[in-house]
Amino acid sequence: MVLERPAREGESPVHENNRQQQDPEYRETRETLREVGGTLFSKNFKNITRNHSYEWVKVPVGVAYGSNVEEVRQILIKAVNNLEEKAPDGRDIIDTTRPVSVVFDEFGDNSVNLFVTYWVLVEEKFTKTGQVKEAIYNTLNEHNIEIPFPQRDVHIIAQ
Repeated sequence: MVLERPAREGESPVHENNRQQQDPEYRETRETLREVGGTLFSKNFKNITRNHSYEWVKVPVGVAYGSNVEEVRQILIKAVNNLEEKAPDGRDIIDTTRPVSVVFDEFGDNSVNLFVTYWVLVEEKFTKTGQVKEAIYNTLNEHNIEIPFPQRDVHIIAQ
């Protein structure tokens, strides 16, 4: 048996390819799982919200080469922490018991790539993630930290 019990309200079963199952009802989830096809029993599923109603979010952001990564880290953490807000039931929308973090991801083609990570209530994820992205954008602009975009030079050779 794939699932031991019905998913509880607020839980989000997720396939290992990070495709979230749309309906948390057991029967609907089982039907959705069958649609995965022949790979159903060779893949792992995990319930990322079991017992706590929060989901981990990772927002990618790139800053220009030459930016002070530690400075960027501090101002982005502060920007996200300033978005503290309570849900109607009194819970923190962004979980304040777990720290917001900014992680150096890679040296990209056009930028130093970072991730801003935090835990957010599942039912507020899309709204709050939009607010977080806007806060990141505004904060970087306020501090004159360049958000690079891909650029290409084209050389025309006259013959």
